[in-house]
Amino acid sequence: VVCEIGPVDPNKNPWGPVEVEVNGGKRGTSLMVFTYRDPIPEGVQPSKGPKAGGTLITITGRFLDTGSKEDVQVNIGGMDCAVEHFGTAIICRTGEYRLEKVPSDHLPVRIQYGKGTTKSVSSAFQYLENPIVLDHQPRGSFICGGRNIVVTGSGFDLIQTAMIKVQGDNSSYVEHAHEKNDTLIQFQSPAVSSSLSQNVRTYIQLDNWMKELKPFDYHPNPSFNELKKKVITETSIIIVTGRGFSRAMTAKEAQAFVGDVQCQVNTLQDEKLFLDPPSTTPRARSRRQRRDTSPELLDLMVRAR
Repeated sequence: VVCEIGPVDPNKNPWGPVEVEVNGGKRGTSLMVFTYRDPIPEGVQPSKGPKAGGTLITITGRFLDTGSKEDVQVNIGGMDCAVEHFGTAIICRTGEYRLEKVPSDHLPVRIQYGKGTTKSVSSAFQYLENPIVLDHQPRGSFICGGRNIVVTGSGFDLIQTAMIKVQGDNSSYVEHAHEKNDTLIQFQSPAVSSSLSQNVRTYIQLDNWMKELKPFDYHPNPSFNELKKKVITETSIIIVTGRGFSRAMTAKEAQAFVGDVQCQVNTLQDEKLFLDPPSTTPRARSRRQRRDTSPELLDLMVRAR
């Protein structure tokens, strides 16, 4: 049985069992006691967000979980705030602020319960200008991803969720920011399918606000030739040859290891890497290699940080 309740008579108790009467005069009374009570919202956090919306705000107070999620609507200065969690606190996600005045006034947050009850927290939330992106470095990545991308600008402190998104051919690849302050956000470039290297667009998404990063190119992973000189001494220069080294990697980003010891990358060219020899005697990185019949042959590994 589903019904819509009416208002309580102020001269009667605001609580009691639920009674159901069906055709024929038969009645049933619930064991549960139903209580009329008005929610009391008291606070809103955070108190600011970007004009594009997407900010998760938390409304706190007493008796906020009166009724059900389906009966509750929230708006901020007339703009909808979609309810995502309903309980002792209410969490909603702000929509886009469509008025011209930015920063907005300090707007009331209104909560409507069903058709007859509206509660509000006055002067609780303010819309500010969307963040500004000024630059991004570097401007490309290998398709294997993992390159550190630094985006600079302002207004990033307002942002709760920052990600870099690569889209192409109905595919999407996402990485969330690993560091953020008001003027800088850092991401790891997402790995993408090798078939999409020339047909992708890269965006930065900050809550609901998106901006395409131009230029930003994906390049095929570098290829390596077989190492010709397999015996090195303490004074040897290790030369690694191949193709595509410098397209999305610098000498500072490159790391090289002989066995378990890191080597300094001196010079990086598109077809050559020049490495200093290990400063200490390396050992095999894996147990499998340690059991090899030629323990003096060690792996040489090159990666971009």
